[in-house]
Amino acid sequence: MKSVDLLLLHPPTTFRSPTRLGLHNMIAASVPSTPVFEIYPLGFLSIGEYLERHGYHVSICNLALLNAVMPSIRPEAILQHTTARMVGIDLHWATHVDGVLELTKIIKSIHPDTHIVVGGFTASYFWQELLNYPEIDFVMRGDSTEYPLLCLLDVLKNGGNLEEVPNLSWRDKTGEIRTTGLEWVPDNIDDYRTDYSWIIRSAARHFDPVNLVMSIPYRDWLTNPSAAVLTQRGCPNDCLLCGGSAYAYLNVCNRRQPAVKSPAAVVRDIASAARIMRTRIFLGSDMQDPGEDYYQEVFQRFKSLRINNPLILEVIQPAPFEFFESAVESASSVTLHMSAETHDESLRMQFGRKYTNAALEQMIEAAMDAGVKTVRIFFGIGLPGQNETSVMKTVDYCGKLLNRFGHDRRFIPFISILAPYIEPGSLAFDDPERYSYRNFCSTLEDYRNSMRQHSWAQTIGYETLDMDRTTLVDATYKATIALNRLLEMNSQITRSNRLHEEERLKREWYAVQENKSSRTRWLIGESSIYTSRVRGFLIKPYAFRPLGILREVCVGLRNFFRDSFAGEARKVK
Repeated sequence: MKSVDLLLLHPPTTFRSPTRLGLHNMIAASVPSTPVFEIYPLGFLSIGEYLERHGYHVSICNLALLNAVMPSIRPEAILQHTTARMVGIDLHWATHVDGVLELTKIIKSIHPDTHIVVGGFTASYFWQELLNYPEIDFVMRGDSTEYPLLCLLDVLKNGGNLEEVPNLSWRDKTGEIRTTGLEWVPDNIDDYRTDYSWIIRSAARHFDPVNLVMSIPYRDWLTNPSAAVLTQRGCPNDCLLCGGSAYAYLNVCNRRQPAVKSPAAVVRDIASAARIMRTRIFLGSDMQDPGEDYYQEVFQRFKSLRINNPLILEVIQPAPFEFFESAVESASSVTLHMSAETHDESLRMQFGRKYTNAALEQMIEAAMDAGVKTVRIFFGIGLPGQNETSVMKTVDYCGKLLNRFGHDRRFIPFISILAPYIEPGSLAFDDPERYSYRNFCSTLEDYRNSMRQHSWAQTIGYETLDMDRTTLVDATYKATIALNRLLEMNSQITRSNRLHEEERLKREWYAVQENKSSRTRWLIGESSIYTSRVRGFLIKPYAFRPLGILREVCVGLRNFFRDSFAGEARKVK
């Protein structure tokens, strides 16, 4: 990799031997990636594009991806061939604490004079604790660090006062922690672009094909690419475990209300992804939040692009028929994602999802009547007040929904444990007893030790007053096996595939009960309702647009030659 101004590194959850990770079972099943959680935050794309637009060279190195594909290769083998003015490491999700702290030591052992800055939601919460680790030079707080990072690079390159860099925390020469506070909280975020085509341009600009490979968002991206576009930063909802709730945004990021991207900016970001790939584009955040006029304009602008990329829509509250009708008219196909959490309305409302089962079912019917291709409803295990009996009643409710909506296989229910941890900054994290939780991870070292456990039952960072960690594990396996049987009964999966998955799950369950590490097929990193045997193989050989990629390569090469000629001109002078 070439020398850059900022090298953005995404670490794995831990650099320990992957086959021994406790996280490699059902916790990793709740996300469509491998158990090292190699999907990096979308902020990497907006930071890289923004800084390069302002004259700095930025590269992404997905070390978690390397760990997922070739776990025998140590990060030192990559980092010793890189040079950067500053290294940026994301600590967005708490699952990466061990990987982040290990990575900072590795970097300083190879490049002791390189500055290290850590950012992300978890970093913003634990900023003071992070600065107790001598390898970390800076912590950048907040949800919009593009401009503050530009200011920091200016100071490091040209000289200046760190006190003038917004949202920055650091140690001075005496070891005292200094901070400029958390005042940069922009209301307008249109200038921050989620630009997947920048990955191609950046690799070409640096004339560095290795950079392209190392900046792949997740392991299967080349065969099954997807893109995500956030429509806002902030959230009006207060779900108990969520580190991105309104409560968490206020207390961790100082954001009092969501900053919403304009419809034009949202569609611009969609178009940048559609230039290089044909596959699905996920619109994160509920587009109902800003109002009907907002989502109608987004859909109308998307329709005017006349591209055939499918859309995946996420809603927090039930959406009306008109929402889905407009979406279906604008896209080649539409998939709906919604987390209903439980069949129990009272538990759901206590958790922060304030709607009834009748409203949920009315929305599913409206979506299917409007022509939505797939409706995926997610249920969780680990809500306060929930017990094992309640979990199995949720599975029964999934059966009821399948009987009503599953006739054409467009409706798919999912169930898994909610999360490995109570997210830092959430309501339940700050006051676990009030919300009937016992939290085992309240410091960085707690998270680090948790990630090093062999069994995922020991990795879970919490339990409820009704279900301890062992019960959470048992309920998760029982519910998943029962749901798969329902899926088979409704012709969602074949009998042979269901039996194969059930056998695998029972082996894992036994290994957890015996406190043994599961070494089987860890690279899949997906649960029985995510694996290819259940949902079908997802390899799409024609998922990319070659002409679009070629155009981005040409733009990057043009910038490469422009930079080269400018450098030669400076030497002549």
